[in-house]
This record gives sequence, C-alpha cells and structure tokens, in this order.
Amino acid sequence: MNQIIKVIYSYPRFLIHKPEIIRKCVVKADEMGVNRSSRMFICAVRVGSSMNEESWELKLQTFRDMGFSEYDILRVFRNSPIVFGVSKKKLRKVEEVLLANGKIDMSCIIKNPVSLRYSVEKRLKLRFRVLEILESKNLITNWPSFATLINMSSKRFFKKFVSPYLEEVGDVYKAKSELACFTCIFLTVCFDHFNVCVVASHECLRSCSSNTSNKKIPLRVALH
Repeated sequence: MNQIIKVIYSYPRFLIHKPEIIRKCVVKADEMGVNRSSRMFICAVRVGSSMNEESWELKLQTFRDMGFSEYDILRVFRNSPIVFGVSKKKLRKVEEVLLANGKIDMSCIIKNPVSLRYSVEKRLKLRFRVLEILESKNLITNWPSFATLINMSSKRFFKKFVSPYLEEVGDVYKAKSELACFTCIFLTVCFDHFNVCVVASHECLRSCSSNTSNKKIPLRVALH
C-alpha cells in the first residue's frame, strides 16, 4: 500500500488510467519477471502505463540498438524499471558522453543502467571533466570504478575530488553548477500590500534583512 501511495503522490496521472490499462501493465510486469513482492513492481507498472505498445516496442529496440541483449533488457526492467522512462534522445546522449573518452565501454553501462538516468551536464560530463583534469596534472593515478563514480553522492564527490584541488578544478566545477548543491539559497518573500518581492541571498548564515515591516518567509532551496 505504501508503494501505491508513493506512486500516486509522485505521479498523480496514474489515477486517471483506465483499469484495463493498469491490468495490462501488471501482466506486462509479470511477463518481464518483476517480482510482485519487490518495491520495483509498482514502479514497473507505472512506467508501463506511461507508454503505448508502439512506444514500448521502440524503447525495447533502442536498448537493442545500444547493445543490450534480451537478458540485459529483462534485468534492467526488473531492477531499474525507471530507466525505461528515459527518452530515446537522452539514452543516446548519455551513451555518447560516457563512451567519448574511452575510459569505459558499453558493458559498463549495461552493468550499471542507472547511469542512463543521470543528468548529462550536471553529473556525467562534469565528473568526467574533473577527473580528466586531475589525471592530466598527475593529481590522481586511477579513476574510481564506473559504478562508484556515477553513484557517488554530490557531497562525497566534492569532498574527494574537488575540495582538495580547488585551484585546479574549482572553476570548472562551479561553472557546471553542481557546486550549487552545497550552496543554500534563502528566499525572502516580502509581502507589501499585493506586491510580492522575492529576494535571493547566497549567504546561508547571514540574516536576510533587518526590516521588520515586511512579513518574511525564508525558503531553503538546493539547486541541482
């Protein structure tokens, strides 16, 4: 029940599907071998409900064209069905970016299909570029494994590969905006009659204003 509630909360359109469509998606998830007791089952049904038969077949063909075997496709759907919700354009773009520098091959992507979900600009390109710079300056001798690299949290990546080498990669990292994950932005919403003024401050600990005539609501926003 908790899984169903989460799906409805994050994907309310799920409620408007006709019962027969949901039944077909349940059958499809069963046919693909998704365990009904797995937390991935509801996700698989949700993803299936977002595509018609033609879109589904096109998605399967995209994976085949990328080098996924039938077994690989089944494994991905069972373990990470959300990957099937990624557009063909993004799948191809991620593939292009990941294979560009020759550090990994398609087998790495097949073993770690979750990599196909991540942001090309904010995570994949950025992390590869940081490591390329560090390697070129002999600051690191080995790259982390592909699985570690893509799944490492932004905070951990920053601490391990950026913070010790700010002079070398700080500007690159900040330019790609992932540094914003560690910058808190406080928005002060000032209500003055019917006007709303939104003031953004990049200083996390400084008070927003000393003017008490306005009603202020601080909102903490993490950009990613």
